[in-house]
Amino acid sequence: MRYVGHCVTKSVGIGFEDALKRKLQPDSGEPTLNDEEADDEPDEDWTFSDARFARQNRRFRKSEEKKEQKRREQDAKYTKLMKEKAARAEEARKEDRLEFIKEGVLGLQKSLGKVGESVDAGFNKSQQAIALLIN
Repeated sequence: MRYVGHCVTKSVGIGFEDALKRKLQPDSGEPTLNDEEADDEPDEDWTFSDARFARQNRRFRKSEEKKEQKRREQDAKYTKLMKEKAARAEEARKEDRLEFIKEGVLGLQKSLGKVGESVDAGFNKSQQAIALLIN
């Protein structure tokens, strides 16, 4: 792999590398990719298969970038869904705990009410017994 300008390409032979070196070395006196007077004719070493390889490489990189972007988006969606699901499950657990506590409190109130009623009944009976003894 070789860094060329803004992209990474795989060299396809000695002719391809020579053409790249000529285009990347502005001090050689030969036209470069950035020169306005650069001719539109390809170099004699730059073959049709080299140009086709460069186009295919660009297309491949673009498709790989699209696939990577799509994968990142799907990962983000999945992560978001999992976080929402976890939040809903935690909320349900809190509601279950709260309901359990409410049931426990109601049961405790009922049993305390029964105990209180029996204490009141016992106290009333003892007062009646004392009143009978006094009279």
